[in-house]
Amino acid sequence: MWPLQGADARIDSNGFKSGFAKTSDGVKLHYLEAGKGPAILFLPGWTGAAEFWAPQMRLLSGKWRVVSLDPRSQGDSEKVQEGNYTERRARDVHEVIEALGLGPVVLIAWSRGVVESLSLIEQFGTSSLRALVLVDGSLVRTPNAAAVSQFQQQTNAMLRDRKKFVSEQVPGMFRRPHGKDLFDRIGEANLKTPTPIAIALQADNLDRDSRPALKRLDKPVLFINRSGPGADALAEILRKELPAGRLEIMDNVGHAVFLDDPERFNEILKGFLEPVADP
Repeated sequence: MWPLQGADARIDSNGFKSGFAKTSDGVKLHYLEAGKGPAILFLPGWTGAAEFWAPQMRLLSGKWRVVSLDPRSQGDSEKVQEGNYTERRARDVHEVIEALGLGPVVLIAWSRGVVESLSLIEQFGTSSLRALVLVDGSLVRTPNAAAVSQFQQQTNAMLRDRKKFVSEQVPGMFRRPHGKDLFDRIGEANLKTPTPIAIALQADNLDRDSRPALKRLDKPVLFINRSGPGADALAEILRKELPAGRLEIMDNVGHAVFLDDPERFNEILKGFLEPVADP
């Protein structure tokens, strides 16, 4: 895998460098970049985009080299029919880290990016990592009747009217009031992922157990989750599997915790990053 230069490099509307890198199976992945120093790599969630992390990139680019990735078939990355599953996408992240010379990197991942980060650790270990921040993701998913029913309902809704589905799904990720412009920008980014691929990504994540990766974690790790049953289940898993893992719970936020209450999220994040900035 290698970075692509020349006509592929530009400056985006946020003032970040916008570039591309090509994976070992020939897929062009888009990323945003700013700053100098030790590296941070941000991963968005399902159908999300690199730009979602813009507030955190601006915050940290004074002391860090910050890079945010559009995973394959998302954002401005190439849309492909193959490789849209966790293990391949995790390999993509590993290849980006190597191609851009980011290691040892702080990997910050949200939602579906959490399981992809843990798959990276299962496949490649932790030698390229400085630390790990996992945001509101599930470590264990079981295809019980309720989960299968929800998947079927979401699939039907997306197939019938994807724009309507997204217009309802995006506000559902928030608990606090936000302007329509934010929801519209997120929705436009989500719709860049073709509907069949969006469904395939959800299907791939129906049955997943990421707990084995926790046993390989030997770097500082922070979990940031919204309050609720998911956080309670995560706390119990960490108590058994990763007692050294740090868990921060944020109240009165939705799934998009880093956008719903960026001030509190950034405060937690900066407090974690300060001790791990030095080699």
